[in-house]
Amino acid sequence: RLQWRRSATKKERKKIERVRGEIIRQVREEEEEEEEEEEEEEEEEGEKKTSQ
Repeated sequence: RLQWRRSATKKERKKIERVRGEIIRQVREEEEEEEEEEEEEEEEEGEKKTSQ
């Protein structure tokens, strides 16, 4: 896995790191959105139980 990195130029390496960083950031944001949706659903279920 490290072999292609050694053969990559500094410019290529920076581009690769930036792309990886963007992908990681997108994944984190998606995971956070999913967690928020789950919390909202749990709150709604709790409200239904208390109103019954």
